[in-house]
Parts: sequence; structure tokens; C-alpha cells
Amino acid sequence: MLDWLMSYLTDRSLMVRIRNHLSRPFGASSGCPQGSHLGPWLFLIFINEIKEIFNGKIRFLLYADDLKMFLEVSDRNDSELLQENLDRFSEWCLDNRLSLNLSKCHVVSYARGDPVRYDYSIYGQRLERSGQVKDLGVIFDSQLTFNDHIDHVCNRAMKVLGFVKRSTVGFHDVDALTLLYTSLVRSGLEYCSVVWSPFYTCSKSRIERVQNNFLRFLSYRTGVATRELGYGSLREASGLMALEARRQWFDTIFVAKL
Repeated sequence: MLDWLMSYLTDRSLMVRIRNHLSRPFGASSGCPQGSHLGPWLFLIFINEIKEIFNGKIRFLLYADDLKMFLEVSDRNDSELLQENLDRFSEWCLDNRLSLNLSKCHVVSYARGDPVRYDYSIYGQRLERSGQVKDLGVIFDSQLTFNDHIDHVCNRAMKVLGFVKRSTVGFHDVDALTLLYTSLVRSGLEYCSVVWSPFYTCSKSRIERVQNNFLRFLSYRTGVATRELGYGSLREASGLMALEARRQWFDTIFVAKL
């Protein structure tokens, strides 16, 4: 079995294709072909060793090659413990020939008061302390308000909705327009909403305005007067739920599955 794995991982040559042009073959120093069936399995065997590196108090989350380390820091001793584990992790990366992209490594403190200040580093390079960080598409700010994330998803949704409007000038089919909205616009407004679902009315209203914009557009295309029906009737006619109601539905499903 080991000999078979060795033959699979070593002495492999690769070429790069750009249109009809092929590069010369070159040897692959590590890794296996992208898209292979064995690739994910071998990667899990390789990466799951990380859990043996950290001290028991250090907690971590790992998604593919994305790692988050965290610890409740009460004093400088806790900060030094976290730095010690950063050093152990960076040494493990060196031993396994993994390179860290330090420009994507950040420190974020979540605290009600002033956090304990400490200059964390990797390979002697000080890590940037940030007030917010994007993790798997969700923007986390240091106060966990998610205001920046809501601004981001609403602005992006309005741009995509504008693209849909411009690209469907000759469309009058309600089902087709609604399908484009739900697949391209609403999906972005609801991605990971269980994590960032807003509490304040102003944030809820801002998100709902995106869908109301689509409903006005839909009524214009179908010749229905918005003022006569109102948004509630337009949602019912098009088979859409209020976005707040959908988020509550997602929250309920999430809790039921715990």
C-alpha cells in the first residue's frame, strides 16, 4: 500500500495548457492532480495532524486550508501561550514545506472592554491587527455587529439586480424574472444568514429594500400598479416571502437540527 502511494505521489510530470499551446513537461515537487478522487482523502490525512500541535487550551477551526486559532485572553500569559502555539504551527508548516500567506493572516480581538494588547508574529513578522476580517464570505467586525457585512451584501445585491434589469429588457414572464432574482440576488442576501441575521430594524429594512426594488421592477414589467397592491400583495402574487420571515425560517431549521 505504501509503495502504491509512493508511486502515485512521486515522479509525476506536469504541463500547462494555454489555448492550443502546451508547455514543456516539468516535475511536480509535491501534491497530486487537481480533481483526483484521492486528492481530498490524502489532504485530510496530511492536514489533520494539526490537532496534535496545539496546547490543550488553544481552540481552532479548520476548513480545507483555512485555519482559525482562538483563545480567551485574560492577561499577558494567555497572549504568550497563543504566540507559543503560533510558533509551533509555523514550525510545523516549515517541516511540511507549507508556505503561509502572511498578508492574509490577521489578529482580531472580540471584547466588551479594551482587549489585552500583544504583538503576535509569525516568522518574526508582526501580524496585522484588524477591526474586521472576512471568513468564508462573511465579514466579522470586532464588535460582532455585522454592519459592514450587511452593507457589503446589500450593495452587491443591488449591483446584481441592476445587471438582471439591464439583461432582461424583453422579458415579461414573471416566473423567469423571479427565478433570476432568487438565484442571483436573493441567494447572496441569505448566504450564512444564520450567522449575521440583523437585530436592528434599520438593518432589516435595508435588506428588505432590495427585494422591494425587485417587486417594483416586476410590477412595472407586468403592468401592475405598485401603489394599488402594496409590497405584501406583490410578494404573495409572485410567490415570495419577506426576507426577514425567511431568515427566521432558516434560524428555526438550524436550531431544530442541533
